[in-house]
Amino acid sequence: MFFSLLGIALWLSIQRSFTMKPAIFAANEYKADIDTNYTSIFNREFIPTVATVPTVHSATITTLHNGQLLAAWFGGSREGANDVAIYGATRNITETGSWSQPVILVNRTTCSRELQRPLRKLGNPLLVTNAAGHIWLFFVIVSLGGWSTSSVAYKISTDHGNTFTSAKLLITSPILNMSTLVRTRALAYADHSMGIPMYHEMLGKYGLFMRINANGQILSLNKITLGRYAIQPTVVATGPTQAVALLRRTKGMPARVITGYSHDGGNSWSVAGKSNLPNPDASIAAVRRPNNEILMVYNATTEGRNRLSLASSQDGLNWQWLHDLELDQIYAEFSYPFLITSAPGEYHLLYTWHRSRIAYIHFNESWLQSLQSL
Repeated sequence: MFFSLLGIALWLSIQRSFTMKPAIFAANEYKADIDTNYTSIFNREFIPTVATVPTVHSATITTLHNGQLLAAWFGGSREGANDVAIYGATRNITETGSWSQPVILVNRTTCSRELQRPLRKLGNPLLVTNAAGHIWLFFVIVSLGGWSTSSVAYKISTDHGNTFTSAKLLITSPILNMSTLVRTRALAYADHSMGIPMYHEMLGKYGLFMRINANGQILSLNKITLGRYAIQPTVVATGPTQAVALLRRTKGMPARVITGYSHDGGNSWSVAGKSNLPNPDASIAAVRRPNNEILMVYNATTEGRNRLSLASSQDGLNWQWLHDLELDQIYAEFSYPFLITSAPGEYHLLYTWHRSRIAYIHFNESWLQSLQSL
């Protein structure tokens, strides 16, 4: 008991020491870009499957400095199985491109050896391309127990994802470094550091926001929510130091997306409450539009993940439904969307399709505006 209390006190002191002056987001995170493509684009395809991998989930995507897209996800016989690996594939960003055959980026046995610790399973990956063009692959690992005892490891590539360094462990908690997970899109800062949304699942479920520099040094780590039932924050910068956090609701009614705000670059957060969007305990994704509204991909149900939709908002609380991307029988699953932008007004979306495939949609602002003009 004494050591547990000591650990908690130490962690609280670390969080206080992390509190800093307001951090400045990179200009491209919040400034409106002009969309010059007036031709409507909407194309859907699937990333190729691997015959020996029946289950895939939790995709992530990033743009590379060589003009390609890189995607990653985990796959195996089932979620949490010891044969789960993290796979990756690339695609030219142009419409004439196609996804490459998937390759293994991380496997459990090799990663265990690199980290010099036993690993029971691998989980959510997160791809981030920093200002130098280096690719950071964060991913969830579990040595003992379930997802609530997770830690985060990472690898770095300096050659557009062709090779990665050995895995390193990210130290985010002084209490056995447990119960930190990643899932959603990162943000860039003006000083070239990265903002990584995270979440905690042990003895309460809540969102976190970490700022880390190019050397792997954690500059800040702060709670987004103080409650027990909101995880997997997706964060959108709305100004130099302003941001909106949108969180998955894991328990309680009404089942709604939770909204929070920061006015100091993510150092502190206030929770405004429940938005008008339903959330069936499912991950969401959001980015800024050229008109400064927020675009979200979400499951537009209070139960199940059989409906995947788009919505737009000016404040993160009040949303307008735009379009159903997927809608099927109640037992279908279209989940865990991951959304990024590339050129102004260009969107790239990945999501889980029936747990058997990773779907990819490329669309643009002109297509979105055509929906709103109907």
